[in-house]
Amino acid sequence: DFSPEFSRVLIEDEVLSVTPAGTAKCRCLTVDEDSSFTANDIAVHNSLLVCVFWPAWVWIRLPVTRWLFATYSQAFTLRDSDKCRQLIRSDWYQKNWPSVQIRAEQDSKTKFENTATGWRLATSVGGHGTGEHPDRIIADDCHNVKQSQSEIERQRGVDWWNNTISTRGQVRSSRRVVIMQRLHANDLSGDIISKGLW
Repeated sequence: DFSPEFSRVLIEDEVLSVTPAGTAKCRCLTVDEDSSFTANDIAVHNSLLVCVFWPAWVWIRLPVTRWLFATYSQAFTLRDSDKCRQLIRSDWYQKNWPSVQIRAEQDSKTKFENTATGWRLATSVGGHGTGEHPDRIIADDCHNVKQSQSEIERQRGVDWWNNTISTRGQVRSSRRVVIMQRLHANDLSGDIISKGLW
């Protein structure tokens, strides 16, 4: 049976007060492309949580959900798509949620569909997006860190989001998620913030 609750007890620490402490040096975490880091002993990797686990989790309750994922590199988007497919096909997942099945005739790394008409599309900045009507649009690193200092490359990501993605999913009242590190004041996050869409 599906349970929205975790089976373990969550022990939370109550915040009693917040006191300004002034300026101090802080620790900056740099994570390589396929690495994770830990925060309070919890493994953290945004791409896994959002691009792999999230759609597999949502399909348990809402298998009709349609997903569009994009990053600056098609290779990374396909990597996460394949991990999501493998998770759904795993013995563990199928044992617990056998109603979620990937249709054999609609099964590729680029786009796969389940038997309830939900699908997951993997694309890239500048890539396929028109003609699709997703419920969730996720942009995971629209800018390449190495190319982010180029105004042309930054604008390419912003233009793709504003011109291609802005009209996707409107008929389905789609929700949008942007995951990225800030690379420049005029990156995609900066453009979203400047328009008051944050």
